[in-house]
Parts: sequence; C-alpha cells; structure tokens
Amino acid sequence: MSPVLTIGKQGDDQSDYLQTKVMDFLTFLSDYEMMLEDIIKCRWKWRDAARKQKRSSIRQKIPLQQLLWLIFLLQLPQLVLQACNLGLPSLQSTQELHWLSTETAQPVCRHSMGPWPSWVGIVLCVIPHLGTLFLSLHTDHLPSIFNEADACRHSCKIFFLILCVAGPAYFLADTLDAQTYLLACMIFGIALPPCWFIVVSKIWPLWTGTSSKLNIKHILGKRGSFVPGIELDGNDDHCKSASLALTIGKMYEEMGMVQKSIVLFDDALALWKWDPNRDEKDLVGGFTVNEVNAFSEKDLEFIINLKIAQGRVNGTFNSSQNTGQKNAAQAWLDALEIYERAPASIKMTDRSIIFPIFSGLFVFLKGDKIDQDKECNFEQNLVRKFVHETELHGDPVHYTRALAMQAETKARLGKYQEALGSFEKLKASYIPEEHSEAISSAYGTDRSAQCYSQSALWYHMLGNETEALRMCEYVIDELLPKMDPKNVLNSCEMILPIIRILKNHGQEKRMRELFDEHVVQNFQKHFGKDGVTPCLPIFRPLLLLLDVCSDSQERPSLLDGVEWLVSDEENGVPPVFLDSVYTKLCWSPNDLVAELCLRFAKTVSNQRDKVTLLEKAAKLSMKADRKMKDIEGNVKFEIANEMHEPIFNEIKQMTETFGIEMHNGSISSFSENSSANIDLHNLPNSYLRHRTSSGRSTKGSTSSRSDSLENTKERSPHLSSGFLRSNSGRLSSGALMESVNEVGESKHDDHS
Repeated sequence: MSPVLTIGKQGDDQSDYLQTKVMDFLTFLSDYEMMLEDIIKCRWKWRDAARKQKRSSIRQKIPLQQLLWLIFLLQLPQLVLQACNLGLPSLQSTQELHWLSTETAQPVCRHSMGPWPSWVGIVLCVIPHLGTLFLSLHTDHLPSIFNEADACRHSCKIFFLILCVAGPAYFLADTLDAQTYLLACMIFGIALPPCWFIVVSKIWPLWTGTSSKLNIKHILGKRGSFVPGIELDGNDDHCKSASLALTIGKMYEEMGMVQKSIVLFDDALALWKWDPNRDEKDLVGGFTVNEVNAFSEKDLEFIINLKIAQGRVNGTFNSSQNTGQKNAAQAWLDALEIYERAPASIKMTDRSIIFPIFSGLFVFLKGDKIDQDKECNFEQNLVRKFVHETELHGDPVHYTRALAMQAETKARLGKYQEALGSFEKLKASYIPEEHSEAISSAYGTDRSAQCYSQSALWYHMLGNETEALRMCEYVIDELLPKMDPKNVLNSCEMILPIIRILKNHGQEKRMRELFDEHVVQNFQKHFGKDGVTPCLPIFRPLLLLLDVCSDSQERPSLLDGVEWLVSDEENGVPPVFLDSVYTKLCWSPNDLVAELCLRFAKTVSNQRDKVTLLEKAAKLSMKADRKMKDIEGNVKFEIANEMHEPIFNEIKQMTETFGIEMHNGSISSFSENSSANIDLHNLPNSYLRHRTSSGRSTKGSTSSRSDSLENTKERSPHLSSGFLRSNSGRLSSGALMESVNEVGESKHDDHS
C-alpha cells in the first residue's frame, strides 16, 4: 500500500509525516533480508537504485518469502518475550491460591517480577494492529479496490463492542478459566474482524470468479476516488476517473495485463462521450465537435494523456498483432488532432503534454509506417520542432529525449560527427538517477540512456575504436545497473548496439551472458511465459547466434535450435515492424537470423537440414538487402549494412555451391504483412487532404489547396492542414509536417 498512499501526498502536515515514517519502516523491514544479502555479496551500490525505484512503483510484487520475513520480524519481539517467560525462572508465572476466607480460595497467576512482562506482551501485540489501523484510515481517498478505511472502522466498532461486554466481565469473573476465556475473546476481537472485512472481502471475488468483471466504475467505487494533490477543474468526477485510470492502467501495464489496461483507458475516455447523437456526427479523435468544444483545460489534459497511454500500450505490448501498430498510430493521431481542435488548448501553458506524440510518430517513422522523401525532410523537421519546444520548456527529461532523437536522425543520414555533437549536449544534461525513470514513464523507454550505446556505433563508424569500446564498457558498468529491470524493451535496445560492436571483438560469450541476465531473465521474472514485449522475437535467435559464435559446448541446445529453424519456415522470422526499427538502429533481425542459419548450415551433417537452412538464410538475407538499399542500389543504412554485406556475400557464395538461387523476386512465405500498416480509412475527414492519382499532396494546385485550408480553418482555428493518405495506406509526411509546424507556431504565438 505504501506507493498508493504516497500518490500526490505533499508531506506537510504531521499526519502525512507520521504515515510516511511508518511506511518507510515497514518497507525497510521487508527489504532487510535482501539488504543483508546485498551487503554480504557487495551488491549494495547497484541494487540500491533499483530498490528505490521499486518502492515508488504502484505495482509491488511481494514474494511469499518476503511476506513471511516481514511477519516474522514483526512478531520477533513477541516471540523473544514469550520464550524468555518460558525459559527464565525469574519471568515465569506461578499459580497461587488467593484465600477469600478460611474456607474459600481463588487461583491467580503471579509473576515474580510484577505485571510488566504481561503489559509488554500486550503492547507488542497492539502495535502492529495500531499501525494497520493508522495506514488503512489514510486510504479513504483511494478507489474501492484499495480503500480499507471503512473495513477498519467496522473492525474497530466490533472490537469496542466486545471490549465493552467482555472487559467488565473479566474483572467480575471469580474463576481463572472464565478470565482466560474472556481475555481470549478480547484478543480475537482485535484480529478476526479485520480478517473478515479486509482479507475475505478481497479473496471472495477470486473464489466466485467475479474479479474479471471489474471495470472503471467498480474500481472508482462510490467515493470520489482520485489522486490527491491535484487540483481539478471542469468535470471533477471525470478528471478523478481519468487520473485513477492512468494510475491503475500503468499498474496493469507493468503486470503485462495489456488488454485490461486498454479497456480501462477506453472506459475512462467514454466518460466524456455524452452527445446523444454522436453516431450521426463526424468525430474528432473519437469525440464529436460539441464534446471537444466542451472540454475544459484539465479535461483536455487528461484525455490527451489517456490517448497517449493507449498508443504507448498498443505500440509496446500489442505490436505483434496485426491491429497493434494501427491502433497505436490511431491513438497518437487522435491525441494530436484533439489538441489542435479543442478551444481549451489555448489556455494550456505547459505544452509538454504533446512531447510524447513527437516521440511516438518518430517510432513509426523508424518502423516504415510513415512515407517520406529520400532526404527524410519530414523526420528532420519533426526533430527540429521537438528539440526547439523542449529547449524552451527547460525540463531535461524531455530535452534529452529530443536530443537523442536528433542524434539518431543525424546518424541515420550518415552525419556521425553531428550526431556526436547532439550526444555531447545530451551528456551535459542527463543524470540517470534523476531522469531515467521519468523519461521511461513519459516515452516508454529511456531513449536518452540508449543514446549512450548508440554513440559507440558512431565512434566505430568514424574509426575511433578506442572510444567506441570505452563507451560500451561505460554502458555495461554504469548505466545498465541503474535501469529499471522490468523495462525489458529498454534494456534490449540499450544492449543491442553493444552486442553489435563487441561480438566482432571476440566477446560473444560475455555478450550472451549480458543479454541473458539483463533481458531474458528479467522478462521471465517480471512477465512470465505468457508475457509480451516487442523485442521478444529476437530473444532465441540472438542467444543461439551468440552460442554458436562462442563455440558453446551446449550441443543439445544448439541441436534444438537447428530443429526449431528447419521445422517451420516462419520460425525465427522477425516481424516487419521490428525489423525496420532495428535495421535503422544498428542490426537487421533478418540478417541476424540469416547468419544463424548460415552458421548452423556449416556445422550440421544432415544434407537435407543444410539445404533448408541455406534456403532460409538466402531468403532472409535477400529480404534484408532489399531494405538496406534503394532501387538504384545505394546503401540507406550504413551501420546495419556493415553487418549485412559480409553475411550476404558469404551466403551468396555458399548457395551457389549448393545450386540454390538467390533472386530479387517476391518471396511469398516471407511477404510483408501490410495489414499492420497505418490505415487512415477510418480516420475522421479532417485527417484527409486532396490528393492526386499518384497519392501525393496537391501542392501544385493553388486553388484546391486554398479551398482545403479554408474548409479546415472553418472547423478549427488552429488546424491549418489535414493529413494525406497515400496509395500504400501509410501516413504521408508532407501534409502532417505542415500541420505540426503551423499549429506549433500558432500555439507558440498564443502562449506568448
């Protein structure tokens, strides 16, 4: 409960101060065993940051071992006292006869040291219950799923009722058995009511199977549940619901319960959909014009945050599904259009709310979901706008992310020295202990930290191998231990460039252990076998490749790898979106699997498996080659091509030896799945612009462009141009960039 109770707390008054101290003490006790282990194994320094990060997370995974340890520590003083009472003669109680008359005696218990051992035992028994009561009463502002205040009040009422009846009877009883019975009743009156009202009430939905039916209305309960410390205007109930949905949705996201998170966001957004005739009207980002016009400044902030959260969850965890990337793009674009169209956006002085949208669109550019020209003008303009806005904003969390985006774009264009210049600016502002968690919270992963490992690639491409290796070691020793172990995607994208460099320096075994420890094991620990992450498809191929390259002796594992690759032609084939992103990063997953097939083909003795592996390697390598070069044969991605070219040539030579033809024709079994591309058919009309038969923007027609702008301006004072759908179903960059630039400039003028 500690992180939940601290949300929004300012800690100004005495009650909040005491509450924080109690929670810190309990957290310290629960972590005490792990801290001792870390001290013994000299792991304290790098585990401390992870432990602090864990305490601030709303989702707390409490292992049974840790729970039992906490209970043991809380009961330890009581156990020591009772053991002393039994073992030390001076503390043992004796039964004596208290003579009421010459013929009547009453047995009584007496301690040789007086009554203080009994009172100490009572105090030690009461302290944990008082702590529980104190913390639970502070949950009154929380949703019903966390709210235990009423349960504690009912428990206290029952205890005081039992105390009023049994207390006087205890002192009036004239037999020791009666006093013992009444004392037991009072003790059970402390423990049993909380067990019934808190424990049973939470377990019952699990027994009856009703827990899966929980929705935002149930989570909110009848109370005004919200994150305290936030002043709300507009529709307070809706803002409270949205605030809660973002908090609980983040918890579901961390637990890997993606669908519940998405449903929760949808339910929260539906609270603002009040127009009874909405089915007959055009929609703006999922809302009618009347609904959008009615948004207050705070309504708009929560709605955009919910849309951004939808895009992050779909893009990060649903990327393997056909609709995952499309839904993610839809959410980003909805957020952008709502921001542009809502009159309340004029009142928003903090524009950082739209920064994640810039970052999200950048990801889709890397995934080839947005068409742009050869010079990547759209991408460069988007980056320029992002850097400019974040520099004005002044927060290093957003500014370093924008600089990382700028450096990556320049490096992709072959401007490595300029990329390192942007990286130097990033280094001057970025502090991982202070900024990493906030960057991951805003953008999904710590892109600023990833820029460090990418800079090693840029030094390598400039021929500065010494600095490249130094940066690799810095990332491994200094940055990785400070990253959130639950953010597996972040760890994977940070480690991949390091593997890409050190693999060619004979460190395959070390890289295998590094990837397994920081990525694979953390994924299994925090998400389990049914968990999902976009980088999951490369786990097994990369581990196998590093095993083969390091001459691993684990032959059964390698034989299983061969069987896995040859048993199904789709095994090991990476998703198209993932391949596009990682090709632009440093290493094509298609090349990775092709190299694995090639190395296996060299070692297997079975001729049939050898041919199958070579055929698969040839197809994947050709697929990577088509993406690596343009129609004229010019290399588009130099860093990835450095890994591609040697493998491609070796596969080509070996396939010629075995009479396997490599050709540029389409490969049906490995055809790209275009259904996952952004499809704008279902977008509102404001997203569409006039286009020619070639699918390009109608910039040549002044009249048509003017008409389009006039029609759009009537609908919105800020949206100066819509969006254009190309024949490929991807988002065209021309119109979108005009909209982003013009809207940004008009907003900036308004704010000035």
